[in-house]
Amino acid sequence: IELKPQSIITDFELAAINVSRSKFPDTNNKGCFFHLCQNGWRQIQRCGLAIQYGNDEHF
Repeated sequence: IELKPQSIITDFELAAINVSRSKFPDTNNKGCFFHLCQNGWRQIQRCGLAIQYGNDEHF
């Protein structure tokens, strides 16, 4: 069986991106929206901005 996916969704880990690109060079690699949002929320918390984020609609 020869796999030819049109796209692959991975988290933003470089190892996963690199291996998918090497094994499927003609495939569109997309980042996972859930993991992108999760990382953004962690950065907001790390910077001490979670309360401001929750209270300010223009944050």
